[in-house]
Amino acid sequence: MKLRRSRKRVTTFRELRSIRAPNIEDLCLEILRKYSVGVAQVTICIDKSGTARYIINEPSVSEEGRYTYSLLMDYLYTSTMKIDDEEHLRKVLHELAMELGVDKYLNQEYEALWYYIYRDSFGYGLLEIPMRDPMI
Repeated sequence: MKLRRSRKRVTTFRELRSIRAPNIEDLCLEILRKYSVGVAQVTICIDKSGTARYIINEPSVSEEGRYTYSLLMDYLYTSTMKIDDEEHLRKVLHELAMELGVDKYLNQEYEALWYYIYRDSFGYGLLEIPMRDPMI
């Protein structure tokens, strides 16, 4: 994955992938349990065909936030810097956002962007919620 810079724009190759089911009521016939795992919402229900479902709703992010995520993650994945821990990653993110000119968007959606960046850097990616869910 590379970050390509042209004179007019930056092309990114890392795309934010998230899990969202906005119409849970349309999908579920009976909701058995709803709870949070970090900032994500988990719903366990029986769908209209009688199948049990484990539904995850991760935080939503705007288009600007998705672009910010892509820029920051492309840089992190292609750089040679070593990130030691969570606090170091937070510091590097703020520095990178200022350097890349996206600090405004990082600050506007910091909690959601931090969730995804941490999840994809130190966590389990899309499997983060099932892996951290104490009910499983």
